[in-house]
Amino acid sequence: MVREENMSSEWIDLHLRLYGERLRHNMAMDEMTLFPMALDHLGREDWDANARIGPAACR
Repeated sequence: MVREENMSSEWIDLHLRLYGERLRHNMAMDEMTLFPMALDHLGREDWDANARIGPAACR
C-alpha cells in the first residue's frame, strides 16, 4: 500500500504507465530477438522439455 503523504496519485499513475510501457517494449524486444535464436539452436527434445516444465516453473 502506498502512503498518501509520500506520493501523489498523479505521480503513481505516471510511473505505473511508464513501467507498463517499458515492460511491453522489453517483452517485444525479447520475442523479436530471442525466439528466432531459440528456433535455430533448440532441438525438438528441448521444446518438449520446456513444454513439460513451463507451467510448473511459473508457480
